[in-house]
Amino acid sequence: MGTKARILVVDDEPGFRKTLSDILRAKGYAAVSVDKGKTALEMAKDENPIVALIDLKLEDMSGLEVMREIKQRSPVTQCIVLTGNASQASAIEAVNLGAYSYMHKPYDVEQLMVTIRRAIEKREVERALRESETKYRLLIHNLPNIVFKGYRDWSVHFIDDKIDLLTGYKKEEFDSRKMNWADIVVKEDIEKIKKIFLQALKTDKSYVREYRIITKTGDILWIQEGSQIVCDGSGEIEFITGAFLDITERKRAEKKIHDLAYYDGVTRLPNRQLFREHLSRALAYAKRHKRLLAVLFLDLDHFKQINDTLGHHVGDLLLRRVADRLKKILRKSDLITRHEADDSISYVSRFGGDEFVLLLTDLKQPHDAANVAQRALYELSKAFVLEEREIFVSGSIGISLYPSDGEDIDTLIKNADTAMYHAKNQGRNNFQFYVDSVKVTTSERRLILGTDLRGALEHEELILYYQPQLDINTEKIIGTEALIRWLHPDLGLVSPTEFIPLAEEAGLIEPINEWVLRTACSQNLAWQAAGFPPMRVAVNFSNLSFKQRRIVKTISRVLRDIGMAPQLLEIELTEGTLVRNEKETIRALEQLKELGICVAIDDFGTGHFSLYHLRHYPFDAIKIDRCFIKDIGAAQDSTAITTAIIAMARGLQLRVIAEGVETQQQLTFLRLQDCDEVQGYLFSRPVPSNDIIQLLSTGIT
Repeated sequence: MGTKARILVVDDEPGFRKTLSDILRAKGYAAVSVDKGKTALEMAKDENPIVALIDLKLEDMSGLEVMREIKQRSPVTQCIVLTGNASQASAIEAVNLGAYSYMHKPYDVEQLMVTIRRAIEKREVERALRESETKYRLLIHNLPNIVFKGYRDWSVHFIDDKIDLLTGYKKEEFDSRKMNWADIVVKEDIEKIKKIFLQALKTDKSYVREYRIITKTGDILWIQEGSQIVCDGSGEIEFITGAFLDITERKRAEKKIHDLAYYDGVTRLPNRQLFREHLSRALAYAKRHKRLLAVLFLDLDHFKQINDTLGHHVGDLLLRRVADRLKKILRKSDLITRHEADDSISYVSRFGGDEFVLLLTDLKQPHDAANVAQRALYELSKAFVLEEREIFVSGSIGISLYPSDGEDIDTLIKNADTAMYHAKNQGRNNFQFYVDSVKVTTSERRLILGTDLRGALEHEELILYYQPQLDINTEKIIGTEALIRWLHPDLGLVSPTEFIPLAEEAGLIEPINEWVLRTACSQNLAWQAAGFPPMRVAVNFSNLSFKQRRIVKTISRVLRDIGMAPQLLEIELTEGTLVRNEKETIRALEQLKELGICVAIDDFGTGHFSLYHLRHYPFDAIKIDRCFIKDIGAAQDSTAITTAIIAMARGLQLRVIAEGVETQQQLTFLRLQDCDEVQGYLFSRPVPSNDIIQLLSTGIT
């Protein structure tokens, strides 16, 4: 850095002022601190600081006044306002008046240092730009530009030979008309510069225009052309005279300043300010054309733990990878209409910290936004490999819709943020739509869900996701587990653990079970029809289902109606179901076995199932509960229990499926113990049926 960067601290709290100054000096800066605004202005005049850290509330004058005076005296000094009790509106006003940024007390030291470093970078860019502009003016006034005489057909004749230094082409090539100026202009710019020319014909016949050219070596340069149209006595164009100037460096400096102001330094995504500008245009478009628009507010779950454990550099790397995946979602989504000629666009922005915001425009229905949210959660669920380390994260997403949830920028963002916190309260790793009912009590929510559940099947709000089951040795997909979800039109994604008990209480479990079975079997046959090998599909049945004797007839009828081989269906039951309904359940399971259907115990090891039951029930498989799998290698008892379950199953000649496999260490252990099948986030989260096709086609990597 050479000379230490001078930083002025303006704050009337002695302790805060001293602490901050000590930190800055320890970081290699030359820090000067004062407690009054007037003293700060005198100091700024003498010291000419690079950065000024200003408290908004001072004893003798406001921080806004201090900042305004400093910016007037030294425009390149970067001001960062610090707010304690001051309102956010005051901080935003400071930014609008020219502050580089603002931060809340108590501040995060690392974040403050990053902000100071970027402010210094911005000052250097602005200084370089001012110097560049000064040199540019000197060139205009004191040095000859590349002067030319041209004609309406784009042919040109150059007065001097410097054109080859600019373009790489010889003066003679243009003079002989072997090529004309249009040959080297970037094609996308031609229509724009034609319009400027035609407009000049209607006015004073002079114009200045900026556009890009392609040199002989393939470089793209920015050119400023200042020209005068010369007409003959009859008013017809005789020729055009003017001069070209290379302004490429100026354009690069302008772009760098623009990027600092409008793009996030870590992810290179649009920042909060640019997002608001785009949302403003998108809202104007939506209002004009009466279109549906969605704002998705995404917050990474437990991101602070990654930062604290692995360091900020790994955290920044993770943020960049998350940004890449979110951009890919928007590029690949066929739910979003893009318009070449208007402001209707969809993109992702970083708001700061671990918060991202997606803008979806021109949607056909709210469900489109839900699909994008679900795809985002799915993409986040895949392992991130950072510095040869696998990291798993999840996210919570809130969705607000225009016009139902707000008609202005602030309301839509605030409501999406509110819905995101509701998603966190629902257990994280899910999305929720904004509705006033996000504030309802637990009993009120239960009442709403119980009432709306009756129409869920009729309105096609229930959906199935599928989680692949893999052969542990080949890691090929040999089956899927069908998992029900309820996409409530107001409350977003509702977990089956929440609505299945309500369905049982309301007497709706039978039609829901039949819908799940019919849908899963039909989908399984559809995959076969698409050319994929036959595979097993597993369906869960609730406790109450086996109290009702119609269950066997229902399953038999559905298989017959759809035409799927019984051997491709696996019924999963929990231990609680089996113990509570022993005689009825054994008889029902024996009948299912006679049909050729497979039967598995789900979540084995968490209930009160005894070896006696294992011997007398007609099982084909045991699914080891995820609570044991997740602690493999970390908890000795879980490792021992998992080993014992697999050994016991082997003795009883039962197939073993491990669920909840998330790490390579777990997979290696299970393979050594001779487990048969696995499923879990290491391979795939539960996904929509279309994503299973992709996994079957490309394999799981």
